Amino acid sequence: MKESDLPLIFKAEDEGDFRKKVEEALEAASRGEQLSAEEVEAHFAVRRAETRRKLEAKDPE
Repeated sequence: MKESDLPLIFKAEDEGDFRKKVEEALEAASRGEQLSAEEVEAHFAVRRAETRRKLEAKDPE
């Protein structure tokens, strides 16, 4: 999954942007546009792997 494929809610830059993205996501959900659990899990699996790589690069124990 590429960054550009991710829903806008996962691309917030700061708190104000995050709040706006949450509001947009809530509006989309009320229209019936929802993310599947699989899409959310896939996104966070990528983020967890990136975090692990960064941590291992800092502390290669």
